[in-house]
Amino acid sequence: MRMATTTHDDGGLNALPTLSTGEHGVSEKVPTKEANSGSFDATKEKDIDSSVEAHTEEDDVVYLKGEPVVTSGRDVSRFVVDIRDDGDASLTFRSLFLGTVMAGLGAALCQIYLFKPVQMSVSTVFLLLVIYTVGNAWATFFPRRAWVEGTRFEVLGPVLHFINPGDFTLKEHVVASLVASTAAGGSAAVLNFAVQRLRSGWNTAPSHCLSFRNGLLGCE
Repeated sequence: MRMATTTHDDGGLNALPTLSTGEHGVSEKVPTKEANSGSFDATKEKDIDSSVEAHTEEDDVVYLKGEPVVTSGRDVSRFVVDIRDDGDASLTFRSLFLGTVMAGLGAALCQIYLFKPVQMSVSTVFLLLVIYTVGNAWATFFPRRAWVEGTRFEVLGPVLHFINPGDFTLKEHVVASLVASTAAGGSAAVLNFAVQRLRSGWNTAPSHCLSFRNGLLGCE
């Protein structure tokens, strides 16, 4: 049989009920609501301070014609940076293929005009617009898995989905543009190869292989 007893200190303020067991003689103190009131009040006060701080930050924002005026880095992170995520795949065959092809075209054009009086390079904005146009055309005219579902060519569905997974998404556009713009500037090592071949008559074929390998690894 368990019996609850109450012990008082000298001030009579902190009361803790004690549960004692007659069999084992073990006593256990159970904290009361008064003992937990301090931590509860601290948590509640912290929540109130957080809500007041968030409300103060919201009041500091200046709006002009319904749009927030960006004046600090905090405003940039709150209103400018887009946190949109559609959940689509970014590394697809289409994005890597378009990025590689456009990078090759841009690099070839840059290398052709490297030793001419007029230098020419491909703009990143131009590559971005071309990739967007070709990507949407790819998504529209290439066959999709839905076109063969329910037909005798349904077995080709996974292959068609690999080639054309659907609409040209924002993530695919970003990946293809990054790949194309990174390698579209040509290789600076070609200048060294040209000097070695024109002045010294060296065979630079092995050097071209090394340059091609470095280009694949993302180095110039």
